Amino acid sequence: MLEGGFTFRKSKKQRPGISSSASADIAFLLLVFFLITSSLESQTGIYRRMDAPAAEKALKKRAPVLDRNLLELALNEHSQLIYNDSVFALENLRELSQTFITNPNHVDFLPETPDKHVIRLQISRDADYQSYLSVLSELHASYSPIHIYETEAAKGDNP
Repeated sequence: MLEGGFTFRKSKKQRPGISSSASADIAFLLLVFFLITSSLESQTGIYRRMDAPAAEKALKKRAPVLDRNLLELALNEHSQLIYNDSVFALENLRELSQTFITNPNHVDFLPETPDKHVIRLQISRDADYQSYLSVLSELHASYSPIHIYETEAAKGDNP
């Protein structure tokens, strides 16, 4: 008994519990809120369409690449383009690769036909990313005039 003569009786009624469906709705709304407001970083890279990898059998049967069909380039740790063990200017890469691919003068140390050429590019892990992109862009651009010439020759526009 408390001062003043008041007593508290225990209620015989059961109190209703908290609805669990409401808490599930709140949890779902919070989840949606955080998914919408958070930023998801996407990775960026170079989009190049590569041929499907060859089967292991085909790799074993493939003939070795002849030296005359191979153009070896390297990008060293100082982001310098190396060709024939010396520094090579990036501005001349397009002309070099076009001459190598097409072999317009039918030189003995260049590929016999354009479909037999291989360009190998070795990149140092310490090379600058922008230099890497520049070399890839130049090599990619060197193929455009070749494809245009082949298309015109197939139509009979070029002798």
